[in-house]
Amino acid sequence: MDTRELYERGLALRRKIFGDKAVDARMQSMGEFGAPLQHIINAYVYGDVWSRDGLDQRSRSLAMLGITAAINRPAEF
Repeated sequence: MDTRELYERGLALRRKIFGDKAVDARMQSMGEFGAPLQHIINAYVYGDVWSRDGLDQRSRSLAMLGITAAINRPAEF
């Protein structure tokens, strides 16, 4: 799968999880400077890692909450 497919799949999943308004705000927050990072986030974080088989979205989210708590990041909640 090429990165364009990963990007599209990731963007769709990200919009499903957070909603269009939140995703658009995050993608625009850093302007052109942040565009490459947003591309990486959409393609690899959501398009690849969060879209893998093996765990459903609920279990994956619960695992992330556990990791966030384990590394003591209460502000992330």
